[in-house]
Amino acid sequence: MLFGSMCAYVLARFTFPGSRLLYYLMLAGLTFPIFLAIVPLFFVLRGIGLLNTLPGLILTYAAFAFPFTVFFLYAFFRSLSRSIAEAADDGRRRRVADLLPDHAADGAGRAWPPSRS
Repeated sequence: MLFGSMCAYVLARFTFPGSRLLYYLMLAGLTFPIFLAIVPLFFVLRGIGLLNTLPGLILTYAAFAFPFTVFFLYAFFRSLSRSIAEAADDGRRRRVADLLPDHAADGAGRAWPPSRS
């Protein structure tokens, strides 16, 4: 989710050559049925020695969750006000990373900072 949220933020906030194409490639990744990748994935993981290992499981899960995370958070980051990012340059040169987590927490599905109940 960390890399997906970083990718979604960049795609939503910055325009660069190929940004729309990259976003559409992420959407195309959502249309690929996971069950079609099971057999090839088995052979790839076995070939690189990651079959039945925790790193293999993490890599597989992250690869299949990445397009959905980008798709979901892209729309959320597009809906955030640009004044939040502009407020980061308030004379003290605060970074956007200091201001944005409070607002992005809802889209990421977590509370920031963690509640102490």
